[in-house]
Amino acid sequence: MTTHKIYTLSDTTASRVTPAETHSGMDITIQNINSSGVVYIGGEGVSSSNFGFRLGADHFHIDGSYLIAD
Repeated sequence: MTTHKIYTLSDTTASRVTPAETHSGMDITIQNINSSGVVYIGGEGVSSSNFGFRLGADHFHIDGSYLIAD
């Protein structure tokens, strides 16, 4: 089963995109559709200076649990 969800990201508070407290076993695809903004992907404390992956404008990546925008 495939489901889709669109998130509007904050630049101050991370958005959790995977279920809490469990390993869901799901694969997620993150697509940044903003033409100039950056998305940072990482754990609970993700920020623009503390992240696992940096996703540039108009790109996509597979991974991550929390997202924050810049």
